[in-house]
Amino acid sequence: MADLKAMAEDQLVKVVSELPWYLQLPFTVLQPLLGVVGVFKLVLGALPAATQTTVKPLLETLDDGSGASSSGKSLILFGLLAIGLALFGPSLLSSGASGAGDSIDGIAFPGTVGAQTFVGGGTRSKYGAVKVYAVGLYIDASRAASSLKPFVGAPASSLTGRADFFRVLQTGRFDRTLLLQFHRSVAADAVAGALRDSLASRLGAVALEKFRAALSAVLGAGSVAKGARLYFSCRGDALSIALGAPSPASTLKDKALCPAFLDVYLGPKPVSPAAKAGVATGFAARLYRS
Repeated sequence: MADLKAMAEDQLVKVVSELPWYLQLPFTVLQPLLGVVGVFKLVLGALPAATQTTVKPLLETLDDGSGASSSGKSLILFGLLAIGLALFGPSLLSSGASGAGDSIDGIAFPGTVGAQTFVGGGTRSKYGAVKVYAVGLYIDASRAASSLKPFVGAPASSLTGRADFFRVLQTGRFDRTLLLQFHRSVAADAVAGALRDSLASRLGAVALEKFRAALSAVLGAGSVAKGARLYFSCRGDALSIALGAPSPASTLKDKALCPAFLDVYLGPKPVSPAAKAGVATGFAARLYRS
C-alpha cells in the first residue's frame, strides 16, 4: 500500500509540474492564503456540474480530517485541481466549453451569421472524451424578441432547466441556424449517419431519408475536414444545409424537420448537454441586455 501511495503521489506531482504556467498560477498565488482545500473549492465552483458531483465527496472526506495524511491530502487535492484545470482550464479562459463567449473549446464562432446573432453552444463529444465538433446556435434576435421576452433577465441556472425556453427556440417563427465546426476530420458518411440516427426517433421514415440524402449530397464523398463549417438553417418550414459558407446548398421543406433537428441539441435528451447549457448561458449573458 505504501508503495502504491508513493507512486500515486509522484504521479500527481508530475501532473502539476507539467501544467502550463498560467494553470499553475492558482497554486502559487492562492495556496498560501486559502490553503489547499480553499483553492480547490474555489476552482471546483467553476468546473462543470458533472465534475463537481464526482469530486465533491472526495473533497469532503479529505477536508473532515479523516483518511489520508496531511501531505497526502495536499498531493491528492493538488492532483485533482491540476486534472480539473488541465481538462477545463483552457475552455474556462476562453469563455467556457459551454460557450458564453464567441469561442467554444478553442474554436472561434463569428458574432453573426447574416442577420442572426450568436447565442451560445458547446462541444459534441464521443465517449465523453473525443471532441468531434463544436456547435453554436444563432437566432434572428430582433424577430425573436417578443417570443423570448419572458426569459429576459433570468439567470442561466434557471434557463437550463426550463423546457418552455428551449421549446420557443425550437418552434419559434424566427430564423435560426446551428453551426457545426469540426475539431477533427470525420468521414462524411459517419457524419450523415450519426445525424440520421439522432433524428430517427424524431422524424418519420420519409422525412428522415430525405434529410439523409440531402446531407450526404452536400457533404460528398470522403471526409469532412478538420475546421470545416456545416450550417443548418431554419426559415419557416424549410431547413437549409450548407458546407463552408452559409449559402444554402440544399433546402428541404417539411414542417417537422426544423423542430426535430433543433430537438437533437435543445430537447430533453440532447446529444450534447454542454451545447444546451451553453445556449442558456449565452442567452443570459448576451442577448437583450440593457
